Amino acid sequence: MRGEQDWLRIYPGKILVHLTPDALALQSLPRGQQAVALECDSRMQVYQLKDLLSQSLQAGIPGYRLMIKGTSINVPLKGTLSLAYYNIANDANLTFTLSK
Repeated sequence: MRGEQDWLRIYPGKILVHLTPDALALQSLPRGQQAVALECDSRMQVYQLKDLLSQSLQAGIPGYRLMIKGTSINVPLKGTLSLAYYNIANDANLTFTLSK
């Protein structure tokens, strides 16, 4: 994994991120809601990406907490760290889940 500053030299600005619900999240989402593509910035913190995702999921999911996982690292991404910290590239595929 590259350092955050090195990653920002490669992806200094806007990136497109594809977020796909896992099986649990898919059951809790409104019918027909599936993958979401969001344009964001590499410097954006994970909690800001969660906010964008929540807004794009129509009315949001009250009572649930969003968790985002990277496909290659498969661990929850911490909210205060940037997408660049996790080396999230343009056209990256991430998975989200919901927990109570």
